[in-house]
Amino acid sequence: INRSSTTITNQQQDLINPLYQRNYCRWPSCDTLCLSLADFNRHVNDEHSLDDRSVAQARVQQHVVQQLESLLAREREILQ
Repeated sequence: INRSSTTITNQQQDLINPLYQRNYCRWPSCDTLCLSLADFNRHVNDEHSLDDRSVAQARVQQHVVQQLESLLAREREILQ
C-alpha cells in the first residue's frame, strides 16, 4: 500500500470537518488535541453532545447571524 495515498493531509482534514483542523478540536473555547479523526469523533461525542440547551443556543446564534447578514446586506446597498 502506498502510504502517501492513505495519509490524510491537514487540508483534507479541514474539509472533512471544519471543527477538526490540524489535529485540534476547534469547538469554541476547546482546542483539544486529537491525533486522529477517530479520536476527534470520540471527543466530540463525549464532550460536545447536543442536548436541548446546546440546540437552543445554536438556534439563537443562527438567528443572530441571520440578522447580522441582513444588516450587512443593507449597509452594502447603502454604500453602493
